[in-house]
Amino acid sequence: MKKRIIALVVLLTLILSACGGQNAQTETMEPAASDAAASSQTGSQSEEASTEEAAIDPVALALELADKAARGEKADFEGGSGKTVGIVMPQFDNDGWRGIYIGALSKAIEMDASVITLDARNNVDTQMAMIQDLITKQVDA
Repeated sequence: MKKRIIALVVLLTLILSACGGQNAQTETMEPAASDAAASSQTGSQSEEASTEEAAIDPVALALELADKAARGEKADFEGGSGKTVGIVMPQFDNDGWRGIYIGALSKAIEMDASVITLDARNNVDTQMAMIQDLITKQVDA
């Protein structure tokens, strides 16, 4: 069971990294780019950008959405990157699966990707049907 969870975490990390490949490349150059951008922006534009970035804490939002999903409520996130990530969880009443969900969701939020959350309610057939539906919708990851 532990091997399966580790494999899923690695797989989710690889998928999310591939989905946000451009973000990963720009993060390594961020200090130089942000210095140049900061010098060209006016004070009010800079304040608006920093307020907007500080408004979303990916982990806090992921925890909130995980609580909604556990209650059976809609737990989707609308990002602005144009990328969509579908997360199909086997169940939300298990702390291990919940932890994996929070990690994947917080990374997707950090990347500003839209997230579709689905709960298979511990039914493999339902989970497979949900995955097929996401493939049909052509989600990015």
